[in-house]
Amino acid sequence: MPKLFTVRQIQEIFSFGKRQAYELVNSDGFPALRIEKRIFVPEDELEKYKKEAGDLVKSEEDVLSYALFPQVEGNFLKERKKPTKKQETSTDENEVRVLYVDDASL
Repeated sequence: MPKLFTVRQIQEIFSFGKRQAYELVNSDGFPALRIEKRIFVPEDELEKYKKEAGDLVKSEEDVLSYALFPQVEGNFLKERKKPTKKQETSTDENEVRVLYVDDASL
């Protein structure tokens, strides 16, 4: 039988408040089991998401985010892994500055 986490354990693992933990386990697509009035999360389901996300995840919160929002979070985690460009600083107050924004929704 697989190990099951209670909502309280999910709270402790991810440092969530009670309300956040219940919102999480009651959200669409989250792998929660309901047995009578109790809610459980199978450990193997969390492991499945961890394997799917591969080396993109850095924390348990990343795994949860990926489980809830696989398309959005997958793109975010990929972008986060890319090296960032180092900002050059200038002391000239009149210098024209250009701001580049990446559209992560593509």
